[in-house]
Amino acid sequence: MLLLCFGCSQNKKLTEEQKFEKSNKVGPFFNFDKIYHYSIDIADSDLPGGAEYPEDPNESYEIKKWHIIQGHDPKKLDTLIEVKLLENGFLVNEIPKAKLKPLNELFSTRYVKYRYESECIPVYRDILIFKKNGKIVGIAKLCFACDQHVIRGSKTYADFFGTREDFTKLRKLLGKKPRD
Repeated sequence: MLLLCFGCSQNKKLTEEQKFEKSNKVGPFFNFDKIYHYSIDIADSDLPGGAEYPEDPNESYEIKKWHIIQGHDPKKLDTLIEVKLLENGFLVNEIPKAKLKPLNELFSTRYVKYRYESECIPVYRDILIFKKNGKIVGIAKLCFACDQHVIRGSKTYADFFGTREDFTKLRKLLGKKPRD
């Protein structure tokens, strides 16, 4: 009787998600100990209007407000952003410590098979400022009307953030009304 032993080798084909996790830096977007939620209640009819305004150091109040609410500013972490938000009518609340862990999990890199892209013009009425030891480490501008966002300061890949599920969780955590 002849026994042949063949080396067992399992097919180790990686899934798309496993490849993503191996090839990208994953984890939380920000290392923070506090989050401040800035929000403004402004009707669409009261928004600063028109096409994109040019960058101008002498720009008017309305243009500055437009850059905050409808533009992609700030382009980088700006230590004056909090002052600008308050000057433009935003209200601020510190996020309770009990909500920091779920927000940290939400603002983390993870694989998303299908991404949703909205075609509406975002109005960023909600802005989260992430801080560590009093220093701004990240900013997330959020449009709950069309589930769009701008993230600045992320330590990891943030492009897969912003699914409908993400925004549903954010609405709940921030006490926002459910989407129609």
